[in-house]
Order: sequence, then C-alpha cells, then structure tokens
Amino acid sequence: ENCGALPAQRQRRFCRHELRGGALEFFIAAAGRLSRWGRLCVAHAATREMEVRIALSACCFRVVEKTDIMFRGRVKSQVFVCELTNYGFDPHAPPIQVPEERHTIEVQTKDGRCGEDYVAICKELGMAERAVPPKKDA
Repeated sequence: ENCGALPAQRQRRFCRHELRGGALEFFIAAAGRLSRWGRLCVAHAATREMEVRIALSACCFRVVEKTDIMFRGRVKSQVFVCELTNYGFDPHAPPIQVPEERHTIEVQTKDGRCGEDYVAICKELGMAERAVPPKKDA
C-alpha cells in the first residue's frame, strides 16, 4: 500500500504512489491537489488512451490538448494536457466530449531517421547534438 518514506523531490513523491495504483488513483490524487481549471500534463502509452480518458473523466478532467508521439509511422505514446473542470468524483461519468487541440511530434521517421519535429525541439532545448548524430567522415 502507499506507506513509507517519500522521496524529497515533489514530482518523485507523486510518481512513487502512482506506480502503486493505476491511472484512476493518480488522477484522483491530482484532482485533490489542483484548483478548478488547474492543468495537468499526462504522458501515456497510446494503447492505454481509452483507459486514461475514462479515468480523467471520472475525476472531472477534460483533455484540452492531445499530442501523438510518432515512431516509424506509428503512434507509440500520447501526451494529454488536461484541465480540472469541477470538483468531485463520479466513476460512472462518461468521457467529457469537447473539441481538443491536436498535434503530432514525429520522433523517428519510417526509415529510422530523426524526425524534424524532434530535432527542432532538441535544438530549442540546447540538445541538438543528441538528436542528430555527427556525420562520419568517409
């Protein structure tokens, strides 16, 4: 169960407990910490999209932005930016259906090269040398 000493770093404290539960338990905890209209960013495997959406709705979150993370032409991960719309918990609530902003980040192209989106993000973060391997002299 969720007991014992917590890591000193704030984010790691939440992660430790989330790993011991599931998406629903994590969103219940997050909803209890955010004020109305507070935002939460969630990264998850694309295969868990419906489970994550159902848990978010049950905890009164709505997805305002969705980003698909692409590897070799397939969506592998997704990132949701969510907004807490109300207080409370309703395990039978249907998913909140509202238009959401949609984006795609191509990390790796179909032929295995680094995607332009990924390289641009790395450059912005000052990590371009990690995204684009140096060219080998022939």
